[in-house]
Amino acid sequence: MERTIIVGDVHGCYKELTYLLKTIAYKPSDRLIFVGDLIARGPDSLGVLKLVREIGALVVRGNHEEKLLLWRTSQEDSNDYNSKSVELLPMHLAIAQALTEEDWMWMHSFPLWYALPEHELLVVHAGLVPGITLACQDRKVLLSIRGLTEEKKPCYNKNHSQWWGRAYKGPPHIVFGHNAFFEPQFHPWATGIDTACVYGGMLTAMVLQKEQVIPRGQAVKKLLISQSSMGVYYPY
Repeated sequence: MERTIIVGDVHGCYKELTYLLKTIAYKPSDRLIFVGDLIARGPDSLGVLKLVREIGALVVRGNHEEKLLLWRTSQEDSNDYNSKSVELLPMHLAIAQALTEEDWMWMHSFPLWYALPEHELLVVHAGLVPGITLACQDRKVLLSIRGLTEEKKPCYNKNHSQWWGRAYKGPPHIVFGHNAFFEPQFHPWATGIDTACVYGGMLTAMVLQKEQVIPRGQAVKKLLISQSSMGVYYPY
């Protein structure tokens, strides 16, 4: 294994992903990890899934993958009186209806986090609540947190008093996506790499050399490589 490459939210931006992989000269000997939300909103979610699966990359589960998996479970349990029906938006439903049984099994295997102790970092989709052990984090937090309320409770929209990453004190360093901005988020112990590709921004990857310990704060910039979006596929 030569390098560890962590890619931000792709959201169906297949062309941008292929160009980014060429720019960083991805090789099969590299370890490739995605922060989740491979799908939805962009032009080619199925193409992204096919490419990532063929590469054999690791994918941390995002909230959009979670939506499809919850829908799938509700369909399987449709005869259960106590089961709750899950409704999908048309863009999610189109993807769900096109997936094969092997696709579903693969997506179900996506973990909620991935630890990289040799780099002293942890990859999650959205983040975590500071001061709570990883094992005790609520599933919704890992998939959807954006910030904290004044009472330090998780907040899932942008109307909060503080970004969770600003309040988090590691180790480990957290690399996350979900909270899209047109520039990376740099906090002392957390780095956000969802740089809004599907909204016309960039697709960003963090590239770490073998056993390289991730630096803190703004020093992370030197590890990031981005590919500009080729269009605005979804309103920001």
